[in-house]
Amino acid sequence: MDNVYKLIIFPMIMLLSFGTFSQDTSSVLIQELKGEYRGKTRKGLANGNGFAKGVDSYKGKFKKGLPHGDGKYVWADGSMYIGKWYNGEQSGEGTYIYTVEGKDSVLTGIWKKGLYTGPVSKSPVVKRYYNIDSFKFTKGIGTLDRVLLDFMQNGTTNNKIENLMLSASSGSRTSIGSLVGFDNIVFPVTITARYDTYNKLGTKKVNAFVEFIIYEKGDWEVEVKN
Repeated sequence: MDNVYKLIIFPMIMLLSFGTFSQDTSSVLIQELKGEYRGKTRKGLANGNGFAKGVDSYKGKFKKGLPHGDGKYVWADGSMYIGKWYNGEQSGEGTYIYTVEGKDSVLTGIWKKGLYTGPVSKSPVVKRYYNIDSFKFTKGIGTLDRVLLDFMQNGTTNNKIENLMLSASSGSRTSIGSLVGFDNIVFPVTITARYDTYNKLGTKKVNAFVEFIIYEKGDWEVEVKN
């Protein structure tokens, strides 16, 4: 009896397991991918991991019949896109590989609604520091290639700074009020600041140092808190 039960139940389990896979071309809504589909479906549409092949091919995540999530799309001419998708369009970070006059070209960056919008911006990096509590990098809306440092302590401008030494890998020294830094910068830029100041209680003088890199061009303000 147990063997008969197993013979009945096992095929049912297998049918349920493979019921999420489909060869039905109606599972995919992009015309160029219709022809063959292997993968998970939901309510008759590709949903989850899958592979579709028609004139073009796509392997990756689907949602409601469309590429959605991480995936690789290969066009009939051999060009391909590897990266993020949203509702059937390149959207997010990805790489497009194509051929121009017999030579491979690569375009990596951010995409929105199927269009390339620009390279991936790299956040500023603090390489080394001591006797400094925190940093805040803010990119302004101006068109200048500039970096200004704003030294702060106890919620206000730190007026106890002495022996300030600033250096940058490019640019010329500038200042606006209490802000000091460099303009006419060529990015990426490495900036260092070394100075003496008092601790928050004003009871002890310390030597502070910071070195950071800003990769993306623009008009930057860097808040340095002691």
